[in-house]
Amino acid sequence: MSRPGTTRRLVGWSKPFLKAGESTIVEVKAELRTIADFSVAQKKWIVPKARYTIELAHDVATPVSKIDIEISRQEIFP
Repeated sequence: MSRPGTTRRLVGWSKPFLKAGESTIVEVKAELRTIADFSVAQKKWIVPKARYTIELAHDVATPVSKIDIEISRQEIFP
């Protein structure tokens, strides 16, 4: 997951074990803190309002699909 001007962050993953020909549905939940920046001055995590790109991939070099979402500013207290 990333927003403009930042590097991608791994926010979740799953590794289902399948036999040849099998398929499954995988759910990956991401906590907002994984995309937040910590403000030392404010002593809290801040998720800036931005358009974020969520990328589904087999590995870091093999993206499968992407979507963009809008996230409003969020504040998370430790």
